[in-house]
Amino acid sequence: MVNSAYYSLPKQITSINHAVVYLGFNTIKNLALSIAAIGMLPASNAAGFDGQQYLLHSLATAGIAKQLALRVDDADPMDCFIAGLLHDFGKVVFAQFMPKEFRKALEHSQWHESSLHEA
Repeated sequence: MVNSAYYSLPKQITSINHAVVYLGFNTIKNLALSIAAIGMLPASNAAGFDGQQYLLHSLATAGIAKQLALRVDDADPMDCFIAGLLHDFGKVVFAQFMPKEFRKALEHSQWHESSLHEA
């Protein structure tokens, strides 16, 4: 990550210690949390939950939240990125641990054109 075009460093960083020092603890923490959250996405589930669509939505929300944070004093862009990434994480939990009930709620919200939290 530290050697990505985003940081545009003049010299490549080859040490994990240097990368952690450059990026900072919060960035490393948020990166680890993001990877762990994405790793929890089930490949398939009994709820019929579209994990790929969820991931696309979450990443888009995270990117927008980070960009908005750059315009606000005292807002940490990486914290906002994580908040955007995890804002719908409850759906993953429901899909894994309450698949039948969650499938019914998904179907109800689609058929009745209502929001999922109401369903």
